[in-house]
Amino acid sequence: MDQQEKKDRLVHKTFKAMLNILVIFSLPAFSALFLGKFLQNKFVLGFNITWPLLLGAFVLSWVLTFRLYSKISKEFRELEQENKEKSK
Repeated sequence: MDQQEKKDRLVHKTFKAMLNILVIFSLPAFSALFLGKFLQNKFVLGFNITWPLLLGAFVLSWVLTFRLYSKISKEFRELEQENKEKSK
């Protein structure tokens, strides 16, 4: 596999990662929202449980996004390093 194919594959992987980020943020947020509403209706709580769940979902989403970014960034750095070594 040549360098251009590797680069094209990584660009495609990055595009798919952007779509994954939509899922990474929307799925935990909607899950926290519906779980919060369910728990609030099932157990009469003195506080709104939805907000802490949404905060937890937000933090989880950013952690997953950062891990995905680090993984793709590492692959791009490795490809760049291969290009530098090849050009020498």
